[in-house]
Amino acid sequence: MPTGRSFLRQIVPGTPSLILGAIAGVLFALWFLLSLAMVLDPLDDQTMVGAAAVVGAVFFGPVAAGFLAVAGLVESRLLARAGWFYLAALAVLVCGLVLGASMAFEPLIEGLGPVDGESMGLGIFGGTCCGFGPMCVFLLPAVAFTVRGLQELREGSDPATLDAVVELLHRRGCASFDEITAASDVPADRIEPVLFQLRVAGRLICRIEPNVGWVCTERHEQRGLRTLPGLVAARARIGLDELGRELNAPAPVLRAWIYKAVGAGDLQGYMDWKRGVIYSREARVLRSERRCPGCAGKLELVGRGVVLCPYCDTEIFL
Repeated sequence: MPTGRSFLRQIVPGTPSLILGAIAGVLFALWFLLSLAMVLDPLDDQTMVGAAAVVGAVFFGPVAAGFLAVAGLVESRLLARAGWFYLAALAVLVCGLVLGASMAFEPLIEGLGPVDGESMGLGIFGGTCCGFGPMCVFLLPAVAFTVRGLQELREGSDPATLDAVVELLHRRGCASFDEITAASDVPADRIEPVLFQLRVAGRLICRIEPNVGWVCTERHEQRGLRTLPGLVAARARIGLDELGRELNAPAPVLRAWIYKAVGAGDLQGYMDWKRGVIYSREARVLRSERRCPGCAGKLELVGRGVVLCPYCDTEIFL
């Protein structure tokens, strides 16, 4: 399940949409100031409440709702986009309610007499046409974006979560699936599909090891392949556990890197898989001895690549 942190990442809007939302807020503020002026500065002893409501319903409200809808369209996060459309729906609803209330109670407000059935009917008609009707235009996409956004949030495929995964791997080079879950709130059963999604989209060039719950970027792997031969040569003898800690790689990946380094001719020596130790030794020395360095069994060491000792399963790298 998504946490509060991932939910907040989804609903926080971007800068462009915030600018458009601020413009909508300014329009509402202007409408309020204009309405206040009409009420405080009456014309012909009438407060012009109805006129203020009409101005808001036909200009300020719709234009502000339009800016809010555009803010939603430019927003990449679906839940944040839905939020802007909810605000747009609220904006036209407020305009319709204000217009309807002013039409219904205009006789009483303007001192023309009590509220009658005709004015009340006009108020309901105005509120419905200018409030509830346009509200549905913005409310329907808002609900649709909410449903899609919550689904993405549960699956860990929303833009904010994907950005967090990409940022983590680019910064660290590698990570376990548990570390990805802790940093980005991707559900454990969705990490592998999310990583494949990022790789297919070209946002992440990586090696994914589902069996050990680990992933690394191509840059991290290339760095490990460059470092491995020199590290083995410098130590002459090093355990796989220590080598894995030095290169920040699990055992299956480390084994693949060893074979790649041997295939590229960068690593010479032999590997005792039973003890989990790799030894560095020049190929010419191994060929001259013609014996397995692990059990001293007689071998014909020719060519280049990996030679498996039939007696002790030691692998010799030539």
